[in-house]
Amino acid sequence: MTPIETNYSMRSAPESWMEAAEAADIAHDPTPLGRKRVMAEVPVREQPDMVSGTIFGIIASLVGGWIWYHYEVETTTQFAWFAPVLGTGIAVAVRAASGNRHNDVRATLSAVLYLCTVLAVAYMVERTQFIRTYGNSAEFFNSNTALLRHRITEPTTISFWLLGLIAAIQVSYMLGKRR
Repeated sequence: MTPIETNYSMRSAPESWMEAAEAADIAHDPTPLGRKRVMAEVPVREQPDMVSGTIFGIIASLVGGWIWYHYEVETTTQFAWFAPVLGTGIAVAVRAASGNRHNDVRATLSAVLYLCTVLAVAYMVERTQFIRTYGNSAEFFNSNTALLRHRITEPTTISFWLLGLIAAIQVSYMLGKRR
């Protein structure tokens, strides 16, 4: 049998994939992975992932709420200045997990998670302090003034809570993709 020549091209076959890619007549690829760089870059997600954003936001709100609750219960001092830190942390966690598009959805999600966390922490702190003082948890549900008397009537507490809400919304918008 005689060997058959199967090379029909005018040029020789490339030795590696890199040579083949350089020799190919391919249109310019503008995607992050298609650009030639000295250092590799992580591609940016084009579609938002609100499930991951919600999960990471819930984790951030649970961790922040746990820290806030334990500090107030153990030291019996109000930790209201932690509210803006909590709002910022939730907004950053939601942004990190969900991508950089749809600022309004991220801001709404951050605000809802922030408000739920603040109300839950305030309720749990007041309930714990009421039980430590009076010793009966059944009476706490009958006492509607405990939360109002200690939290909502203090202007500094409400100011910090509102500042935390504004921080959660504004940080969500600031970390978004600019148009």
